[in-house]
Amino acid sequence: MYKKGIWFIMEWVWKLVYVNLVWILFCLPVITIIPSTFALLAVANKWFKEDEEIDIFPTFWKQFKGLFWKSYLYGLTFIIIGFFLFLNLQLVNNGELDGPFFLTVHYALLVTSILYCVTMIYSVPLYLNFGFSVHKTLFFGLMVALKQPIITIMVLIGVLLTILAFVFITGFGFLFVGSLPALMMCKSNHYAMKKLKLT
Repeated sequence: MYKKGIWFIMEWVWKLVYVNLVWILFCLPVITIIPSTFALLAVANKWFKEDEEIDIFPTFWKQFKGLFWKSYLYGLTFIIIGFFLFLNLQLVNNGELDGPFFLTVHYALLVTSILYCVTMIYSVPLYLNFGFSVHKTLFFGLMVALKQPIITIMVLIGVLLTILAFVFITGFGFLFVGSLPALMMCKSNHYAMKKLKLT
């Protein structure tokens, strides 16, 4: 039993490292980061939706090609919204803008930004499972995030810790910076779908 447990852990570590390296390879042209990330999440999603024993590289390549153009529509929309929120927060944080009105706007933007971040945890996995339009993907992503706040917070913390590991423990972070957050996002989404009886 002990050996089986060790083997199980090592097998998952290998899967995460392998798909992460494939993701990094496909991200090297830079302009392919968005479809590469969608393909990474598609692989992680299949681990929970179908079969853990999928062929990682062929599956990644198939998803990369199949999602290539559509991923830009969704990915760029998500990035533009995030950038817009960030830009507005920076403007409101400017010392020249003061008073109760700007303080209210500041907190409203801060809350909106946090909600947007937690929405992103579920948005791409939801699209991969149901093929929702952009606005429906965002809406249902937010609904799922609010439906299970504790799990959402845990995933958010896990993603942030992985990013911090990448920054401060470069070797470890390099091996898991994409795959570990993808695994957590898809696992939490799969759990939510089962809980809401949508699978």
